[in-house]
Amino acid sequence: MINNTTAAVSYESIQSIMDSLSFDWLVGNWDVIAVNDGDTLTSENGPYYVMFNSVILIVEDDPVPDAIALHPAFPNSFNPSTTIRFDIPNESRSLSGVEMNRDASLQIFDISGRVVEALIQGNVELGQHEIRWNATTHPSGVYFAVINSSKTHISQKLVLMK
Repeated sequence: MINNTTAAVSYESIQSIMDSLSFDWLVGNWDVIAVNDGDTLTSENGPYYVMFNSVILIVEDDPVPDAIALHPAFPNSFNPSTTIRFDIPNESRSLSGVEMNRDASLQIFDISGRVVEALIQGNVELGQHEIRWNATTHPSGVYFAVINSSKTHISQKLVLMK
């Protein structure tokens, strides 16, 4: 067990559980996480969509997310930079096709509500993204990362400690 929401499980264990419960299929999401002396690093190319059956394991990398998301910055608090991960979903699926890009922004605000940096602005490819914010030119304090799309606005508190 890594934490309350994540478990380290071998493929053999999953197969055993499926056999004991008479499951033909098991579907879920999977991330690669490395833990060393309290430091945690999540793979940059996950999560993966995983489907098990009694014969095969199907791993689909780079799935298009179902919802916009702003994942916890790492590290937070930080000095002088932090990594911000976010997901841009396809909100306009249609029979004629699937969009490959959409308008979105990721901005950094200071405590007074002023935009101090626009990290992403405009046409963003659908999928999972990661960006590093280098705050070397900014003073210590509380900042907010805010992601905006046509229908959603999500914010996250960041603490810069110099």
